[in-house]
Amino acid sequence: MSKKAKQPNTFDLEELKQLVEINPNLLATNSITAAEKFCKKIALSHYENFPVGSILIPKQIRKHFYSIYTFSRIADDIADEDYSLNADERLKLLNTFLENTISTAKNNFSTTNPIFIALRHTINEMGMPFAPFEKLIKAFKIDVLFVRPNSIDDLTQYCKFSANPIGELILRLFGEYNTHTAELSDAITSALQLINFWQDLSIDLNKGRNYIPKDLVEELSTKSSSDFNLTLHLLLIYSEKLLNFGKDLPKLIKNRKLKFELKVIINAGFKILEKEQKLQAKLFEYRPKLRKLDYLFILLKSLY
Repeated sequence: MSKKAKQPNTFDLEELKQLVEINPNLLATNSITAAEKFCKKIALSHYENFPVGSILIPKQIRKHFYSIYTFSRIADDIADEDYSLNADERLKLLNTFLENTISTAKNNFSTTNPIFIALRHTINEMGMPFAPFEKLIKAFKIDVLFVRPNSIDDLTQYCKFSANPIGELILRLFGEYNTHTAELSDAITSALQLINFWQDLSIDLNKGRNYIPKDLVEELSTKSSSDFNLTLHLLLIYSEKLLNFGKDLPKLIKNRKLKFELKVIINAGFKILEKEQKLQAKLFEYRPKLRKLDYLFILLKSLY
């Protein structure tokens, strides 16, 4: 790793490019154990409001959770981090990342890349389909070529690629994926994606990304605070309805640890929604975060 100062879980451009290649020079390993440790480090070093591979996930599954998360994290960095790359270069890297992952996972190509080693092990050991990974890459390509959504339908369509595959992969890790759980999982993951959009409004707008549908408000700069509040109220209500629709998913889950983990995630979503509803138009200035007392409340509520 480079000795230059950088944020946790952020690679410099050379390291990022190495992680996209089948056989990198900087981070090479031939060990599955070392590859899984690398993925664990990436997953646990990145701040998330929602739990990432908590101790509630059984140890034998946790390593696979980390490999899936890290695959997504690296692809997300390609699309979103502040590298000296233009859109075409980002798309090329994403295409290479996907092609090399497919080659490594399906054709058993030799690799020294910790991301591909860990992910190949997960796909082979857990019998994972490749479609969810392709959908995630498509979502990151959409991010690179960002176009403001025209409607809420555009947002939910985006969630089918950016969020729903994550829910599917987690359920598949536990052998809990079926037509009944899939529908509720899609509602939850879509809701969490939207909640995250409203949570990050102050950040995304500075990056030139406005996820508020055009049919709700055309130009933020010409609207009053009351207009902002009304618009956000409608978006938050829609997000809440989705989360309410999926909140019974834990009742369909047999694995007790996953059941509790899902309760924690769902309750965390409701808690952030509550904070967003209090902030309303101030979301354009502040990013709400969960505090220690919030986590305590979430854990206690999830026990019942």
